[in-house]
Amino acid sequence: GFVQSDFIGGIGALYAQGCDVVIMFNHAFGNPPVRKYTIAGNNKKISHLIEHFDKIEPGWGGRETIIGSPREGTDLETRTVITIVVHKI
Repeated sequence: GFVQSDFIGGIGALYAQGCDVVIMFNHAFGNPPVRKYTIAGNNKKISHLIEHFDKIEPGWGGRETIIGSPREGTDLETRTVITIVVHKI
């Protein structure tokens, strides 16, 4: 599933809809605002995705079931993020 939001809870809402993996995009996260992706697996290990994202944009991190784009923001387009997730899960 995919959601673009700046509200907490988007990941849980998509889990409730039956999504196993969720990509959440916030176009203005933090202060100063930066573009940020969070990718989460509902009891599904996704940490292996970090190596794929790091090859094109260093700084991705996280833990077994949740990862995120660099703290200083991302330049990746949504279609790129979705493509990597779909093809590497």
